[in-house]
Amino acid sequence: MNRRVGLILGLLAAVPTLWLGYMAVIHADELRGCRSHNPSNPWYVRQWRAAEEPSLLLQSQDPKSLRSERFTWLRTFHAPVFVRLDWLADGQVRMTATELTGAGGYDPGVVARRVERLLSREERADLDRAKRTLKPFRQFSLTCWGGLDGSQWMLEASESGKHVFIDLWSPEEGPVRAYALKLLGLTGWTYDYYY
Repeated sequence: MNRRVGLILGLLAAVPTLWLGYMAVIHADELRGCRSHNPSNPWYVRQWRAAEEPSLLLQSQDPKSLRSERFTWLRTFHAPVFVRLDWLADGQVRMTATELTGAGGYDPGVVARRVERLLSREERADLDRAKRTLKPFRQFSLTCWGGLDGSQWMLEASESGKHVFIDLWSPEEGPVRAYALKLLGLTGWTYDYYY
């Protein structure tokens, strides 16, 4: 009887130690940044290059750079989509939206369609309201994994020495999804599934 009690107590004492060790590893991953949640990830870079998209990380290193925001939607079995906003010196905002021919989980393909235009004053005001309300750039990417069938939702912002990169796997709700859907809405393109 005493052996069983000792064994059970020993196991119970080991559980917190194992849990703390696991949490330390997870926390260390968050500090280093998960490989998948890194704007230098070769998979992401390959998709951006195919779409002829600039590196917002490099752009942020120029102290004179104006603000840019980008939503990258890499769907496993569907065409990758990119919506970028660039603030111009005269206060205007230019939208560049690109869709590729490939699939986000495989070969990116080539540019299938692209829309470039200046946003209207109303569209800019609507986006400003959405940012104030949703605060999408304050979301954190805390998990280091994705899934098999789904999509990466990446929201990125760059401006004179600052860079924010948020990478979520198939978010079903939340500020990043809501803001990204607003950006997609600016393109005039529609999709059957927003996964």
